[in-house]
Amino acid sequence: MADFALKEGDLVPSITATLEDSDGTPIDITAADVTFVMRAIRGDAPIIEAAATNLQAGAETTGQVRYDWAPGDTDTPGGYDAEWRVEFAEGFGTIPSNRYIAVEILPKLGGGS
Repeated sequence: MADFALKEGDLVPSITATLEDSDGTPIDITAADVTFVMRAIRGDAPIIEAAATNLQAGAETTGQVRYDWAPGDTDTPGGYDAEWRVEFAEGFGTIPSNRYIAVEILPKLGGGS
């Protein structure tokens, strides 16, 4: 079962997440750059490796991020592995660290737009 699903060619909804540590506590990503990475299951090269929106604002640590699909991102139905790569001042982190996010792009009925 997919963690996130949408139909081929759709650009909404965006994929969002709360980046958490192993205890389930949101990670402070205030000054971090976040990248969304996705590849076909059993694929080698990412088909998406693009900047995500860091939604953490103000003093509260929320760890919230969003990737807005771009045209072409969801054109091919199938299963995908995804992750968030976070660049902190002290180095990189990959979230989740113990698995991939399962993304499923379902074919549209009748192939319409």
